[in-house]
Amino acid sequence: MTSISEDSSNDVKCKTKKCKKKKKIRCAICRKKINLTYMLCKCNNYYCMKHRYADKHNCEFDYHKEHRDKIKLENPIIKKIKMEKI
Repeated sequence: MTSISEDSSNDVKCKTKKCKKKKKIRCAICRKKINLTYMLCKCNNYYCMKHRYADKHNCEFDYHKEHRDKIKLENPIIKKIKMEKI
């Protein structure tokens, strides 16, 4: 029974005092509130649909380097084996 009274007392405290509300996600460029259509970029910022592309928000993430590294890992260099002369 004590847990029920504790829960109800927490609800009363929440109504009387200002409770911490969940922060709304906002676009890093235009500060527009974003509900369902947000994009998390690789530069760790949220953007609206208007600013979602890297060229629209001057993204600092180097996509070319990421792709080069990915290709290096997936396609290792193959060296031919030298054959001994008989």
